[in-house]
Amino acid sequence: MNKDSSLTPAVIAFIVVVAMVGGYVYMQSAGSTAPPLTASSTASSTAGQFEQTAGQLSSISFSVSLFSDPRFTVLQDITTPITQEPIGRTNPFAPL
Repeated sequence: MNKDSSLTPAVIAFIVVVAMVGGYVYMQSAGSTAPPLTASSTASSTAGQFEQTAGQLSSISFSVSLFSDPRFTVLQDITTPITQEPIGRTNPFAPL
């Protein structure tokens, strides 16, 4: 049993080191394929993306006929009020 307790930190340390090395290798390989960013290209692409998204959103319309549907108007509110319950002891560390 004593042998197991001394082995556990070593296994955890090994897993952490492997994860760190794997993350470093992944970041190095992912970082080498990304194109460099410039201020002008970022600003123009952001503005173009905003205009494209705004154009898509302006064509959205909502039908409010649902609210006049008889199936919607017969729905009833079935909420129940929640009564306030007393909160625990004034001093949770006091002896019972």
